[in-house]
Amino acid sequence: MIRSGADKSKKGFNFPKVENLALRHARKDLIALQRKVAALHFEIASRVSDLRAAVGAEKLAGALVAECSVPPDLVGTYVGIAEHLLDHKQVLIEKCASISVMKDLVYADEHARSVTLRRLASNSMVTTGDAASLARATRKASAPPEVEEARARRRYLSGVASRVTVRPAIESFEASVRELAEKVSAFRSGNLQLMHASFKGYDRIRSSAPAYREGHQAIRTKAEPVLLEFERIYGGKHIAQERWRELAVRRPHAVRLAMAHKALARLASGRFGHDGGFTFDATDRSLGRNDMLHSLQYLSEARLPLPYGTLPASFKDSSTKVLELCAGVGGQALGLQAAGLEVVAAFENWQPAAKALKSNRPGMNVITLDIAGDPEKLFAPFAGRIDIISGGLPCQPYSGRGDGEGQFDPRDLFPTAVRIVRTVKPKAFFFENVEGFTYFRHGSHRAEIVSDLTAAGYEVRIERVNSKHFGVPQDRERVLVIGMKPEIARRFEMPSSQDRSVSMGEALKELLFPHRTRSGVQTLAPSPDQKKYDQWFEWWMTEFGSGFAPTVTRIGQSAEYTSSWTKRGIDPSGLADRPPSLGDVHVGYLPRLTIQMIKRIQGLPSDWRLGSSKNAASQQLANAFPPQVARAIGLSLRQALTGQTLDVGGLMREPITGRRRRLSDRPAPVVPQADD
Repeated sequence: MIRSGADKSKKGFNFPKVENLALRHARKDLIALQRKVAALHFEIASRVSDLRAAVGAEKLAGALVAECSVPPDLVGTYVGIAEHLLDHKQVLIEKCASISVMKDLVYADEHARSVTLRRLASNSMVTTGDAASLARATRKASAPPEVEEARARRRYLSGVASRVTVRPAIESFEASVRELAEKVSAFRSGNLQLMHASFKGYDRIRSSAPAYREGHQAIRTKAEPVLLEFERIYGGKHIAQERWRELAVRRPHAVRLAMAHKALARLASGRFGHDGGFTFDATDRSLGRNDMLHSLQYLSEARLPLPYGTLPASFKDSSTKVLELCAGVGGQALGLQAAGLEVVAAFENWQPAAKALKSNRPGMNVITLDIAGDPEKLFAPFAGRIDIISGGLPCQPYSGRGDGEGQFDPRDLFPTAVRIVRTVKPKAFFFENVEGFTYFRHGSHRAEIVSDLTAAGYEVRIERVNSKHFGVPQDRERVLVIGMKPEIARRFEMPSSQDRSVSMGEALKELLFPHRTRSGVQTLAPSPDQKKYDQWFEWWMTEFGSGFAPTVTRIGQSAEYTSSWTKRGIDPSGLADRPPSLGDVHVGYLPRLTIQMIKRIQGLPSDWRLGSSKNAASQQLANAFPPQVARAIGLSLRQALTGQTLDVGGLMREPITGRRRRLSDRPAPVVPQADD
């Protein structure tokens, strides 16, 4: 809910009240009107259904068009709404579904309709064409891999071919490539020298042997005009060989075309057989189809028998690259790494947090610089190389406990983040902040930020998440500003983890109550202190154990903060060095938390190192983003960016540890170890 605010801030800055009021009223009125329109479409569908029963299906279309002024293209839509969407009426009205979105849902298959409705229910934005895109993705997934691969290849080659090239010319070129591929295949399989050389080394081939020399020259003669025709159609500049591995997943067809060009160049110059074999790099087994004959097959779709079996149909997986701003102690980076993403660089200007992050991730590129100084110059080296920009931008400008100066606060980095996104041009971004970012007084500033990001080519949405829905024992609400390129936004679904709640008692039981008597353990008669301790444990778990911790901030900030912790059974007056001992407690006693307990409440692993002092450690923890939430968002973005289907539920159940572990959604392909 957007809260109202005063004209002036505490320091006298004037907020644009007229704009903010207009935005506030427009938001309320326009949402109400859109819901009313959605409800009216259901009412029309109900009337159409009644009319159909009265006049029959044959006369319905004519009656609606001629008598009721219903556009012909909406007749089937209203019939379909009555047949397929009545059970989802409430969510479609609540989410302000337009008639075009309803039309997509009517004509989508059952799977696409179900996924689209689930997106709506989870507060994800759904626009016209999303359901149709999901239906196409479903058909694509059900098609045999070789069919979809051939379609993708044809689309790519048609797209990069010279505009002056006509289809018959391409078909003639592909026929020439097939003939060349057949010659290479026959030369490899029919020459005994090559068969022996695959085990002993190509440098031992007697290139002067008449049969060998004749076959070798025939391939060169055939390859020369084919290379010239290739460069006429597809150009002569392609990805350099040293970058094939780097770009194999992000630009697979561009890499395959570059490999084909390299193969033709080598064949035309005679650098094969005794001079280099038939692989591009015999030492690099990470590239699938690391063979010249495979590259010729890519150009021609020829299916020739290969002497060492079939190599993998796709390149080995590689990670999505992330650039993190305001990384803090690394909670968000930890979660994104757990989602299988690669954090290329993490910017953090506060030295203690940067030092702590570096100690936990020695191999991470942690950069301690002020990102607001000259972001265009600072981030220019990352342009075009980053998939996702993420960051927990400073919350003090929007915090309810702070001054709430927003755009007037020098710590506000949202304008800087906009400049960084424009410079780097990632495929997606998300920035985390407090709920105060959505308050009334920041409406104009918020609209400007979203408008600037939209103008940069992104579909932007503001979402809310609560850490308690992601396995974190903390009632911590946060706002996310998420943006994606349009083609990615259609595949994105906000993560939902309602079934993974962990209460504070369940999370802290081992840390807060180490001296409790374990059930089922045979012991001697308990001492009076032990009885008192066990009674206290039972009382605390009954009174507070099933709840969630309030939002973690620095200890003792305000009376409201103190009250929120006291109501959850915790004394917030300070931090403890250890959990309560046997003689310390009684029924009604409220314990203080240790740094390890706050780590657990924030979702950080116990071995995650922080500052040496309790004060520095508590401040770092207060600013941390729970890694479980970051992992959920990272997995959703990874699926949207790559098109991969991940077992998100299974991955979310895995514990997050401080140990660096490479996540893979499927086993890496086994590449046959061909001798050539």
